[in-house]
Amino acid sequence: MVEKQWSRATLDAVVERALRFLTGVSRSPLIRGKLAAHGYTDDDHEEGWSLFHAAAGYQKKKTPVVSDAARDAERAVDAWDEPTFAKARGALQRLHPAEAEILFEDLEPATGAASLVSAKRFLDRLDAFDATPGGKAALVTLEKRGITPAERQRIRDLLALVEEGAAPASLAPAGDLDAQLIALKAWLDDWSATARTVITRRDQRIALGIAQRRAARPTAGTATEPDDES
Repeated sequence: MVEKQWSRATLDAVVERALRFLTGVSRSPLIRGKLAAHGYTDDDHEEGWSLFHAAAGYQKKKTPVVSDAARDAERAVDAWDEPTFAKARGALQRLHPAEAEILFEDLEPATGAASLVSAKRFLDRLDAFDATPGGKAALVTLEKRGITPAERQRIRDLLALVEEGAAPASLAPAGDLDAQLIALKAWLDDWSATARTVITRRDQRIALGIAQRRAARPTAGTATEPDDES
């Protein structure tokens, strides 16, 4: 079956990869123009966003019904993910580098509805840490930094409140999500391949998520070189 050709980890990473790519295209007229010269149209851009929303479990309704409590919960999660991710990354990269790599592989804080996806993935990966000695040690470190079991459960409760407060039709059926992730991955692989051939500036490639920042290599008496090329 088609669904079995991709690993669970690969499919789980697609939503965040697609969000970065689509946001990079949306924010940069230069990137958009280069892709447009190679066939990337407004319809292609809209298709990407539609596939992203479907794979993230959200579909537009003409008259969405969302409770005030759900909106407040979404804003709370949106405000929580960025400082929490930064705090966790800093602690784990120094004390538990292997767990830091696992936790933050293809994972960055997001904004709006996308923050719900990144927060859930962050919590799911922390839950999986309980299965290994290194993971358990990392959880102890994070608990000292305020990312306690109680705090993780608080965010779980907020995520549940968002889901309960949204109109049922706004959430894609769970059984369809793998197929939607596969469709999004096909779109993303297609346009990422084109972007790799036409986007040459490193800062623009980083913005699209098709290149990574270089690790800083500071030396005594010299300033660290910037990640992006101008």
